[in-house]
Amino acid sequence: MQERDNIFYDLEGPVSSKDNAWDVCKKYVKDGGKVFPVISRYDDLLTLANKEGYEPGDTLGLIVPFLVEAGVTEDDIRTVSAEVGLVQGIREFFIELQEEGCIVWIISTSCEQYALSISERVRVPRERVYCTKFQLDILRRDIGREDLGLIREVREKAVELYHDDLESGVNDEPIQKLLDSFFWEELPWSRFGEAMAGVKVMGGRRKVRALQRALGNGYLDTAFVVIDSITDFRMAQVVEAAGGIALAWNANWYVLPYASCGVAAVDARAVRPLFKAWREGGRPAVREFVESASQPEDLEVGPYYHWLVGRDEAFQREMLIIHKKLRTACRGAEVAKLG
Repeated sequence: MQERDNIFYDLEGPVSSKDNAWDVCKKYVKDGGKVFPVISRYDDLLTLANKEGYEPGDTLGLIVPFLVEAGVTEDDIRTVSAEVGLVQGIREFFIELQEEGCIVWIISTSCEQYALSISERVRVPRERVYCTKFQLDILRRDIGREDLGLIREVREKAVELYHDDLESGVNDEPIQKLLDSFFWEELPWSRFGEAMAGVKVMGGRRKVRALQRALGNGYLDTAFVVIDSITDFRMAQVVEAAGGIALAWNANWYVLPYASCGVAAVDARAVRPLFKAWREGGRPAVREFVESASQPEDLEVGPYYHWLVGRDEAFQREMLIIHKKLRTACRGAEVAKLG
């Protein structure tokens, strides 16, 4: 492994344009288009509260009961995965990188049925993919009639708590009350809760450990990671602190303050000049490129480049507006709002 030849990507956002769990819920779970945003908001609340033992991105684990109640299978997830669009230019970019001797890795909270499907399409070998092991078909065997009744009741109440602007915090208190009781008091004592406890989502600190395993004998200051959301902020923290590059791609507020620099664009190949600078001259070369980059000719597609380290919150908020616009252009308004 050569220094600075490895590039690490989050999957949903920087590689695929959608959120798999969201798509599966919308397609198979009754009122899933309302249930999932409520669960996603709850995930944000737990992360921001730094709940012990909880990792950002554990939304995937939290939706398991609702997938099981709906009878969703692993094949259903694969079906949805096959229909998901890729970020413009990402497949070509990954192929070019690997032809040049670079090593592309994917570190994602996504379930393996989805992550491996997408990685195959963008030509990343499965041995370079870290994701969530997700044996949904086995979990479905451990659900009892009483468990199904409880899950159905909570799902119906979650639908009532849906709001078009959950990020405003308008329903945070009732959401927390309902789901705290369900996930930490009622469900753990059920047979299904015991089985579900085995689902370990690849988010937060687990992403950091996956990054360290992938680097092997390498150091974090040789890491170049492309990230976009709350599941990545711990990885951004450690890479930035070590002197690597944490690149925020069409990012939301949960990760922008922790990133080294940002790119807002619709074409994945906007990352190429940054990674080229990184390989040739390390962090100083990346900063030099970013700070000398001109405004995009087309403001609707980018790319916009900006250095984030040392900038105040007002600047970061300005960048958030740009990232939100391009994030929405790439992913659609519904998915762009998710943490």
